[in-house]
Amino acid sequence: MLPVKYNTTREGIEIYLSGTRHTYKLECTFWAIRARAFFATIEKEFQVERVKNNDDGTSVVFFKTNTEQAETLVERMQDIVEATLYDL
Repeated sequence: MLPVKYNTTREGIEIYLSGTRHTYKLECTFWAIRARAFFATIEKEFQVERVKNNDDGTSVVFFKTNTEQAETLVERMQDIVEATLYDL
């Protein structure tokens, strides 16, 4: 299984796909996409391995997924961010 993690920060969301050279950054200054609704939507479709909360207030969520699922995960994250920004 390929772990996928993403950070939600005040500046936006950073997505890391382990085992690849790709880092996806979804920049957003809106606080609304951080945490609850975002996590809840993603967790419905993808299995979460663990969650790590950092001292600086950021969160890292590790997903159990393969390469194909990782691409879908990134697409879903982008869709959620775009929809959230549109609603704001």
